Amino acid sequence: MQTLLLHFIQTLDRTMKGSPGSHGGPGVDAALMNLTLSQVQYLEAIVGLDQATITGISESLKVTKPSVTSAVQKLTQQGYVSKIQSNDDRRVFILELTESGRRLALAKKQALKNYETIIRTALSPAELAEFEAILQKLVTFFEYHHRQEHTP
Repeated sequence: MQTLLLHFIQTLDRTMKGSPGSHGGPGVDAALMNLTLSQVQYLEAIVGLDQATITGISESLKVTKPSVTSAVQKLTQQGYVSKIQSNDDRRVFILELTESGRRLALAKKQALKNYETIIRTALSPAELAEFEAILQKLVTFFEYHHRQEHTP
């Protein structure tokens, strides 16, 4: 089971990062290959929040503010995120994706769509329904245990 699970994760990673040129050009593909999963999650969190802040991302992803600060600094240095001082509270910075960051987020979204298509093609409708049910069960299980581990 461990070998099969590892192989599945590796194929998922390769498919999500895509074949050259499939997401928006060689620069985007190379950038996706160099981002960690957590960096991609931070980009997604910024997209998903109306006015993303360190605190908002921390709460959204359930990670510490220092972790978010460190990740945002790296993403800013890489040119994917910009920080804009809030007009309402000068101590707060609003985080936005740069054009490069938006291209990466769009490429990741397209890669996920491509992977979904592959899965839908590989499975019968009954297998697909069972696969979705199993995935939902696993996600629920992992979330429950993650909450239990982080509850004081």
